[in-house]
Amino acid sequence: MLGVGAGALTIGIGYRACDEQRRVAGPADVEGAFRPNAFVTITPDDRILFALNKAEMGQGIITGYAMLIAEELAVPLARVQTHFADGAPEFRTSDGMQLTASSTSMRQGFVPVRQAAAAARVMLIAAAAERWGVEPSACEVANGQVRHVASGQQASYGELAGSAADQPVPDEPPLTSDTAPRLIGSSPQRVDIRAKVDGSVVYGMDVTVPGMVRALVLHPPRFGAVATEVQADEARAMPGVIDVVSFPRGVAILAEKYWQALRARPHVEVAWSDGPIAQFSTTTLRAQLAQQEAEAKQTHRDEGDVEAALAGDVSVVEAVYETPYLAHAPMEPQNCVADVREDYVEIWVPTQSPTVVQEAAAAVVGLERNDVIVHTTFLGGGFGRRVVPDAVVEAVTLSQLVGRPVQVIWSRESDTRQGHYRPLSRSSMRAAINTDGQPIALAYHSWSSPILADQAGLFAAIGPDWMPPSVRRVLGKQGAKLVASDLVGGDPLGTEGVKETPYMFDNIRVEYSPIRAPISVAFWRSVGHSFNAFVIESFIDEIAHASERDPYELRMALLPAGSRERAVLEALAVLGGWGEPAAPGFAKGLAVHASFGSYCGQLVEAGVIEDRIVVRRVACVIDCGLAVHPDLVTAQIEGGIIFGLSAALWQQITIEGGEVQQGNFDSYRVLRMHECPQIQVEIASSDHPPTGVGEVGVPPIAPALANAIFAATGVRLRDMPLQAAWDQRDRGAS
Repeated sequence: MLGVGAGALTIGIGYRACDEQRRVAGPADVEGAFRPNAFVTITPDDRILFALNKAEMGQGIITGYAMLIAEELAVPLARVQTHFADGAPEFRTSDGMQLTASSTSMRQGFVPVRQAAAAARVMLIAAAAERWGVEPSACEVANGQVRHVASGQQASYGELAGSAADQPVPDEPPLTSDTAPRLIGSSPQRVDIRAKVDGSVVYGMDVTVPGMVRALVLHPPRFGAVATEVQADEARAMPGVIDVVSFPRGVAILAEKYWQALRARPHVEVAWSDGPIAQFSTTTLRAQLAQQEAEAKQTHRDEGDVEAALAGDVSVVEAVYETPYLAHAPMEPQNCVADVREDYVEIWVPTQSPTVVQEAAAAVVGLERNDVIVHTTFLGGGFGRRVVPDAVVEAVTLSQLVGRPVQVIWSRESDTRQGHYRPLSRSSMRAAINTDGQPIALAYHSWSSPILADQAGLFAAIGPDWMPPSVRRVLGKQGAKLVASDLVGGDPLGTEGVKETPYMFDNIRVEYSPIRAPISVAFWRSVGHSFNAFVIESFIDEIAHASERDPYELRMALLPAGSRERAVLEALAVLGGWGEPAAPGFAKGLAVHASFGSYCGQLVEAGVIEDRIVVRRVACVIDCGLAVHPDLVTAQIEGGIIFGLSAALWQQITIEGGEVQQGNFDSYRVLRMHECPQIQVEIASSDHPPTGVGEVGVPPIAPALANAIFAATGVRLRDMPLQAAWDQRDRGAS
């Protein structure tokens, strides 16, 4: 266990409150402690412990939730010691799972986390009032103490812990922060900053346990291929190497130290089967999609009569947009430590879902998922990738094979080539503009692989504990198949961000067609919004150009009066200086998009210098409801912009002969420091509850950039990555 920052941060093992769960010692297992619920513990020595059931992957939720606890208990932020919760049922607050995804952490926890602390506060006050023979209403809390106002008597929370435990737990405790917030809305120092600066914070790759073996996994060059022959006698004889073994997911070099396994790697020769996708090519797939305009479609929205409007006395604007497969590329590659025992499994892993980890590990060893103990570490980036437990499956399989704890660490190349990618997409657009220059119809048809169809493990994890594991897994597979079928109207993620567009067209139709490709896809930061926002916001600009209208003015005309998108757009025009000239050689483009309950507008100033796209400046306005910690909101939006710019400019996963062509950051580029533009973020004042922040900065950046490039050069780039589209602009230009 590691304590950092005046006791503000504790990295350790979570507490399982239910008797039927396997018990392990954890930070909250303190004799005489007061635990009104699974999340809050107050110890007799006056410590306040909080079990965080969300992943901390840089977004700052460990600080945000600690602020809510400190707020309701009226203590300084440094008094709250936060540790990661394990995967016990009481921590599964996201559709029956313990899950960090869809920018929901603050949205989900803003009230319940405060209620958990408020329950403790009410019970502490009741205990003090009982001790002093006074009414609870005559008492108040401040700085970790209960005080009787009239007499001045006071007692610390630790002193009251024993008697507070005997008080009834309130069903709906009052929230003091609703009337007199102290911390909420301010930006105190992050509770994990010291640990990250001095290097003491524990990420998955930092974990060591006694007797642990390191495993370097050689993955096949093509998905689904298996090792047919392994020659490793020389490697087995090298110092520190324990064995070289084949298993269903590849070949593992097992050694005492990771560097010993790495040194043995050149001495292992593996022959691989062709596998099931040896003939697959993204080039071929894109060519096939171009011929599928008449394919059967699933309708996700249909209002008015689009075809009649398009056939009238109108000008028709048409365009086709394409986006590639994308890897998540977190800075920390996939890794996991697993220790398989006779009747339980213990796992240390940077994961976005301990429940999914439990389900996957239990399936490997044939145990119940509550026999799998998950210790979540800090995550060196997630972006949706760490919902997929493939490294967990490898570590559990190898630990079971060798009878020792095993740590699996993927190489950067494996992380890129064994990914579960953001889907490749193609979108066909048509719009009708009447003789008065008014857009009256929009037809949107999108093709992409259904993300939910690849989430059998996630569907299984949703199943309740009482359901037999085999039944959960069968239902998980069937649920994924159902989403992939036409019976339920298709994956809703395929058109999210478009089917609910606020732009007011009298006639609008949104259609979706699934791509049936043998490539695994998964949630990628902002999911379907990431490509649908590029399409709709680029096409709105095209409509503006075709109707000879200012892109900002057209958006204002199409957005409902009083809408939050409209307010964001107005503020953005001021912040970014929309009517003012850009720097010489540059131009401005904008986009506004709603996702995860929030509204984000971005203005980009960009140009092309010696055939290289250069982004000079980004202005952003974000309406995310109440900003619990404004600096964290700003940091997340800045990070989303940089993440989104990397994808917009350069990133793509291409596959030829079944093999992913990219491997490391030389071929899968991320924005460098010297390439980062000036970024200015303005948080809109709002009375709405907190909404998503972690992903909402990504969707608007690509279309705002593409629109700026058009304004600067007259070239409309409709394919991502934009730099590659510029290089091939004879094909993609308008």
